[in-house]
Formats: sequence, structure tokens, C-alpha cells
Amino acid sequence: MVNFKWRFLVVLSVLWASLLWGENGSTLSETARVEEPNWTIEITAQNKAGEMVDDFEARLSNLYDWTKGENGKVTLTKTVKINESECKLLLRAPGFAPAVINLKPEPGQVIRRKITLSPANYVMTINSEDGRELPESLKPVVTLEPFLECAVDCSQPPMNFTWDLGATRLEGKGRYVFSVPDEVIFYVIVDQPGFLRWFVAGPFTTTQAKAGLAITLPTPGRLSVTFGPEEGQRLNQSDAPYEKCVIDLDSAILPEIDCDYTIAHVSMPEMPVKLPEDYYPPGYYDIYVSTHPAENVEDDVIKRGGHAHPGMFYHQKSIRLRSGQKSDVKMIYTPYHADFYKGDVKAIFNIQSLEGQPITDQPYVLTCCFAPQYATTLIARGILDESGRIVVENLGAHDYELQIGDRTNKIFGKYRVEINGRETEFVKTYSVASLPLVGDSAPDICLQETFSEKTVRLGAFRGKVVFIDFWATWCGGCQKPMEHLNELWSRKQTEWEGKVVLVGASVDKEKERLQEHIEKMHWNKIAQYWCHEKDDYIYFGAVAGTKYGVSRVPTCFLINQNGKIAWKGSPGDIALEAEIAKLLQDR
Repeated sequence: MVNFKWRFLVVLSVLWASLLWGENGSTLSETARVEEPNWTIEITAQNKAGEMVDDFEARLSNLYDWTKGENGKVTLTKTVKINESECKLLLRAPGFAPAVINLKPEPGQVIRRKITLSPANYVMTINSEDGRELPESLKPVVTLEPFLECAVDCSQPPMNFTWDLGATRLEGKGRYVFSVPDEVIFYVIVDQPGFLRWFVAGPFTTTQAKAGLAITLPTPGRLSVTFGPEEGQRLNQSDAPYEKCVIDLDSAILPEIDCDYTIAHVSMPEMPVKLPEDYYPPGYYDIYVSTHPAENVEDDVIKRGGHAHPGMFYHQKSIRLRSGQKSDVKMIYTPYHADFYKGDVKAIFNIQSLEGQPITDQPYVLTCCFAPQYATTLIARGILDESGRIVVENLGAHDYELQIGDRTNKIFGKYRVEINGRETEFVKTYSVASLPLVGDSAPDICLQETFSEKTVRLGAFRGKVVFIDFWATWCGGCQKPMEHLNELWSRKQTEWEGKVVLVGASVDKEKERLQEHIEKMHWNKIAQYWCHEKDDYIYFGAVAGTKYGVSRVPTCFLINQNGKIAWKGSPGDIALEAEIAKLLQDR
């Protein structure tokens, strides 16, 4: 799910697109958008005996609709888009394994294919853990692994079995017949409103299908969401700065999918907005509510420099839904007020280095957030003079954010400023650390063991090669690298024992969630720690992140035996095994 910064980037992209497109949708180059002629594929479906298969359907992977064959034949026509290189042809038929065929269309081409379908009838039984009777209308979806993400993407049309390649059909109470090809991995999806939403079972293999599948649906929890003002508060909808109010419910669904997917969505022009109660599998869910501005967002957000917009309310809440639990979540809307931060306090910020010297010639920005549900409001900005002092007047009792430097410089810090309003003058000194670069000594940080209260200092690993991965359980892009680290240690433990330490440093707020995630994923092969100490630094609020300048995850550092940083960056940008081997060899 997107945050405000991501949406702001989308706005920028819209503006850029407006430079390329005219008012009526024309481009600078009319020929660039002209679609090429249609291409056509004529399909004949037959069984192994060469007989026509009448009851079959075909579709292209980039189109939603299935087309029913007649007399063993079907014709599909599609317009070729610019730069379209290939697509997949999908066929399904009761009693036969689905066929997936790669195509590379050319403008005006007519493709004729005779496809032989192989018989394949397998049986799955489904029952509910809580003993509830399965609705007669329940139809599980069988989808192959390459199409799993498409099948669970709520941006697709409502769950209408678009990606059901198993031609699943009910044979008896809780008993279904389906088909899959040989030697494939597949998943079974149950999405039945009013009974159980978005339960995914798998992965399964064809070997398991031949032996017969037995799937038990978990006892669900009940969840509803309401988005609107505080009880008793009235809104003048005619003057509202928004034109649309949205609720999105996201779930990770499966660890194999490295990001959350929207599994429920409601959009209304006025508040309150209601996501009706339904049944969901136990697990973690993210609820997102937002409003979309009524006026010209592109111009107005750019004018505000990416800061708060009264029509762009955005809030997120994570919940854990347990089996049998009933959860009615209320997400409260707070109208924006432009002068919320003003008061009688004079604030003085002294910015210095760790050695106590004033930091000069660095940009600074002071912002304040009216409510966490809005982007920040710009209060002051400028360049630090020779005194390293910032003076801002007329501030009220709020929490502020003070940023020194930027990510393009070695100097960078972003800090919480708490003004309580009881004094007329607020004075505070911030010591800004230089960001560690390659070749610098690695900061010695304190980390807490994930499954105990014991702490360890990173300096204790001096003399060994250390790879530290700052990550989080909620970060989709962190999951594959963490899986790779555990697999790497499993392969190299005998060779690297006593010479190399692979460290996972989690910035999660909740240690319990970190423990559950590591146990579930079996990622306890490497040294797993929690960045538990807190400070005024904005990003994740962890001292460890402050000292390493971690402003996004995953962020990784490779440290040599002398405690020097040999490499820093994203885990996808390093051949880790080879780089560790070099450091061991150099030793």
C-alpha cells in the first residue's frame, strides 16, 4: 500500500505526463500512440485421440475474459500495443489439464494452433476447522504458481475465477474435481463473501494432487472498518476539501508473495465510509484510509512543496485478527487547520558536530505535522550560518521535525523536537553525526537478541567479517534478501564458522511480531537482533539506525576484520558470497 510520499511521486509523474500529452490526449508525436493492426489466433482443441474437445475456454494472459470454444475451435483477436513482445495463451477444459502457451504476436499476423489437451482429473476435499457448513456456491480457485500474484491482485476484476486454470467443479459436499498439468506448482484460493475471504493454501505439487488434496479452512475472525469523524462531530460535506473517501484492507496473504495486496476496497464521495463485516483468515492486516482532494492536486501539491494538503488525509493501522475474534475498527477523520502549530514560543536550535563544533553551510528544514494522518507542514527552511544556530519564533506546543543536511551530503540528520509550550523560549543542541562511508570505521552499536533480553555490541565481532542487514518484517523488499542470508549461512557455515558473522538488525517496533515472523519463516540460522534503543532520530527511532544513517530498509553494510566499512547499499547490489571470500582471502 502506498504512503503519502509515494502518492506525491505519482503526482510528479502525472505532471511529467502532462508535458507529453496535450489537452485532448494527443502526444507530441501522433505516430507514437497509433496502435498496430490486430493479430488473430485460431485455436483447435483436441484430445490425445485427435477428437475435438467441445467444452473448453481460451483467453490471453493480458485480457480478463475467457472465450468459449464451439465445435472444438475458437478465434481470439487482440490489438497489438506498442512494444508488446509476448503474451500467454491459456486454455482450460473440465477433465483436462490446462495448457499455457507462450506467443510472440506480430502486427497483422494470423496464428493457427492445434492444441492437444491431456486428461487430468484430481480430487480435493475441503472442510472448515470450526465445523461450519460450506456454502454450495463456494468454488475454490486453482491457479498455477506463475499466475498467483495476478490471482490475488484486487486491482483485477472481482474474484470471478479469471485465474482459475483448474476448471474446478463441485462433485459432492466439500468435494471438488480439478485439473493441473504434470510437474507444476499450484495454489488453491478460497474467496467466499460471508464465509471466508482470501484464504490461500499451498504450494502444492502435481504429485500431491494425484494422491488427493485435503484442505482445512481455518477458523476465521470477523472484521469491519468504519472511516469518518468522531462520534457527534458534524462535517459540512459541501465544503469538504476532498471528493472521495477510501478504505483499503491489505494482507500479505502468503510469505511467497513479497508484498501486501489489497483484498478489500470501498470508495465513497462522503463520510462515513463502511467496509462491511466479513470473515477473514487469522493473521496480520493493514487498514488504510485516505481522502482524495477535490481541486487540482497536481498544481496545489507542487505549490506546497510536497507538504500538507487539506484534502489529502491518510492513515494506516495494523491489526492482528485472531480465530473467532470480532473486530470493529473505527478510523477517525480529523479536518486540517492551517495555523495549528502557531504559539508564543521562541525556539533556538544549536547544531554541532560530535566534537562540539558548529555545523555550517548545511540546509535545514523544520516541519510540523498537524496530525499523523497528514503530510508535514513546512515551518522554516534555510542554510546554517557560521554560528550553526537556527531561531524560529511563534511556535506552539507540538512535536516538530528538524532535518539537517540532505542525503546527497555526508552530513544528514532528522530529529524529533518536542515543545510543550510551558516556556517562552525553547533551546536545544543537536549533535549531528557524519554518515559512515566506505572506508570509515563502522559505528559500534548495541543490539538486543531477538529471543532474549541479552544485548551485544557490534564491536564484539571485531576480527571477523560482518554483514549487517537493517530490515523489517513489514518491508516487502526485505524478505528475499533475508531468506538468501539464511540460505547462504546454511551452505557456508562449516567454512565460515568463527570467521564470518551474518547479522539481521530489525527496526520493527514490536519485538513479538519480529519473533513470530522469524519463527514462521525459519530465519534463525543467522544472528537475529532487534534495534531496541530509542532516540530523537526520526527514522525508525532506533539508535542503531541513527549511527548508520539508515533512512530506508533494507540497507546493508559489509565490515572487514579491522572494523572498516568495505561496502554499503542495497542487498541486491552486492555479490555477497564473492565479496566475503575476497575479504577472507585478503586476510
